Amino acid sequence: MKVLLWTRPKDGIGGDFIQVDSTAHYLRELGIEVDVSDKYRLSSDEISKYDIIHLFVINLPNIEEKVEMCRRCNKPCVMSPLYRDPKYGE
Repeated sequence: MKVLLWTRPKDGIGGDFIQVDSTAHYLRELGIEVDVSDKYRLSSDEISKYDIIHLFVINLPNIEEKVEMCRRCNKPCVMSPLYRDPKYGE
């Protein structure tokens, strides 16, 4: 199984990055292949390589676009609906 953990652009701050890194670590310990992307957008070719997409931080401006891209690529997605206060930027 190949999993994509898709998060916001990494700016070095935020507990969501700790959760992403920990999730990747423990999935790898289970023998699951994991990639992490902090790109704002991914192409359908990039998404098609994965069996499942895990989205983090639900209140990003493009979260609906990410979910729609997963749907168009017929890839299941799950979410960790973390909240990031907009006053800290994207």
